[in-house]
Amino acid sequence: MDVDKLKKTKLTVKPVEEQDPMESRRAWRNVIEAIEQGDANAAGREKAIIENQQREQRKREAADGVEFQRRYFSRSSGDKVADSLILGLEREMNVKRSEIIDSASAFWAWDASKFKAAARGSQMYKSARRGSSIDSGIGLFQEDVPARA
Repeated sequence: MDVDKLKKTKLTVKPVEEQDPMESRRAWRNVIEAIEQGDANAAGREKAIIENQQREQRKREAADGVEFQRRYFSRSSGDKVADSLILGLEREMNVKRSEIIDSASAFWAWDASKFKAAARGSQMYKSARRGSSIDSGIGLFQEDVPARA
């Protein structure tokens, strides 16, 4: 396959100021700016701020017995690709599955129904249905575009 011959889809996103505070481009804005300015110390500081806020949020959720609700993903009992990779590691590295992944660990799978619910009626959904891209900063491949209702 010659990737240079593949049709490219332009990614369009809302301005950062209009994005949800948890969207990657907005949440990591200060880290990105520091990297672009070549300031590794500032990038590290900004990254640490985000990570520490996330750790504190997870602690609060655990104390309250609440699990963070993922916007577009749901817990899954398995994943074909991950299972295949784990099987390959078991064979090639002569290790057991339990040494690779904790049985309590979760797989997270794209949940089209969550996407549709979050996007229903919004410009984001209308754009995605035409096969372009969505305005949250996440690009879509044509096969990811929700089917018309």
